[in-house]
Amino acid sequence: MSPTSEEGMRGKGYAARRYEALSVDREDFLDRAKECARLTIPYLIPEDDIGHNEQLPSLYQSVGANGVTNLSSKLLMTMLPPNEPCFKLQVNNMMMEKEEEQADKEFRTQIDKALSRMEQAVLADIEEKGDRSVVFEGNQHLIVAGNCLYFDDPDSGLRMFPLSRYVVDRDASGNPVEIITKETLAWDVLD
Repeated sequence: MSPTSEEGMRGKGYAARRYEALSVDREDFLDRAKECARLTIPYLIPEDDIGHNEQLPSLYQSVGANGVTNLSSKLLMTMLPPNEPCFKLQVNNMMMEKEEEQADKEFRTQIDKALSRMEQAVLADIEEKGDRSVVFEGNQHLIVAGNCLYFDDPDSGLRMFPLSRYVVDRDASGNPVEIITKETLAWDVLD
C-alpha cells in the first residue's frame, strides 16, 4: 500500500470507522455484560437506548449488587492493601552472589533501603492520584462484565474504560495492536 493511499484511509473519520468495524467483534461480549449488569448493578453497563434523563430499571432486590460490591472490596484490599506495599522490590540474589566479593553487606543494606524508599514513593503516588477508587470501579466491571481497560494518564492518573467504551485489535499472539476508546467531552474543555 502506498503512503498516499494510507494517508487517505486515515483521514477524517478514520477512528470512528475503525471503532465501528472493531465493535462488531465485541458485540457478543457486550450483550452478555449488559445482561449481567441488568441483574446486578445496571448503571455499570447500561443499555444503549437509555437516555440521560431516563431511570434505570429497578431490581427489587440487592443480592447481586451486594455480592459485586463485596467481591470488589475484597479484591481491592488484596490488590492495594492500606498502609503496606502490594509489591516488593529486591535485587536479584544470583547477581549479588556473582558480585559478592566486590559488594559488602553495607552496600547491600543501602540498596535495600533505596528500594524500600522507592516502594513507599510508588504507594504515595497511588494514594495521591486517587487510583484506589478507579481500581475499585474496575474490579466491579471485571466481576460483572469480565473486562475493562485501564489507562495510566501521566497528567491525571489512572483511568478506567468500561467494555462499552473501547475496542481492541490484537495480533495472533494476543498482543494489542490497536486500541480505540470512545469518550464524551464537554465543549468547554476543548481548545
